[in-house]
Amino acid sequence: MKLFILGINRSLSYTHRSIQRELKGPLEKSSKIMVKTTLALIHQENGVYNAWSGEFGSLEQDVPKIFEEDEIRYLDGPALRGSVRYLANELTAIEDTWGDRGRSIENALLFLYALSTAAPTDDHDTDIIVFARPDVMIRSRLSIVKVVKKAQRLREAKVPTTIFPAWGTNEGLNDVFAVVPKEHAEVYFRRFDRIPDLLEAGGRFHSESFLKYVYRNSPHKSSIHTPMVRVRIGGAIPKLDLRFEKEHRLHRRLWREARKQWRRSLVKLKARAR
Repeated sequence: MKLFILGINRSLSYTHRSIQRELKGPLEKSSKIMVKTTLALIHQENGVYNAWSGEFGSLEQDVPKIFEEDEIRYLDGPALRGSVRYLANELTAIEDTWGDRGRSIENALLFLYALSTAAPTDDHDTDIIVFARPDVMIRSRLSIVKVVKKAQRLREAKVPTTIFPAWGTNEGLNDVFAVVPKEHAEVYFRRFDRIPDLLEAGGRFHSESFLKYVYRNSPHKSSIHTPMVRVRIGGAIPKLDLRFEKEHRLHRRLWREARKQWRRSLVKLKARAR
């Protein structure tokens, strides 16, 4: 299997410990999983200037030592941006989804184009690909080995299924993390190629809803409940991510309590039946 991490290096100094603890470490230690890690970083000399998110500053230059034995690739950010600008303008003309004159649409397309050019879609020896962004911090236990084994069992049952986080879907599918069977590699990693379909239909572009659109004919589950947050330049965490995390932890706590009550009631019913 492959662990594939792609994005800009805005915060690896903050996120790498959780990547090691919840992804690299468990996968590398598993006796039943052979993992190869690729870190693909989009290089932008001018750093980040994002009025919508309020993020401004230079990217980090150092790569944490946890990746020193892994494949590290650097992608030309300005060249990628130039390749998507025309499409970004067309989509912005349909609807400026984030209300920032198409800047966020252009950034999202740049990311998707980088995925399509760098992803391991042709690696026939890889059954499962775990995708993560380098700016995402995993905040509690992920049990990634169990998730990978579940994805593999689904493949063996002839029902290859992509597994997504259950939170941060924005009425679509979460696009910061995924466990992808090789049968879905083209669907997930080369969804940039489906942008013309969206343009032809005159549809608005939004990252999560577009991911759901390309997966409409492919089995998928939003069943990863582990909280994760994006980390901006300087270590800031978006308030929206903190709200998602708080709401999700509350939901999980209420669900666990309801499950306990149900089990207690079941035990009482069985006792009465005797």
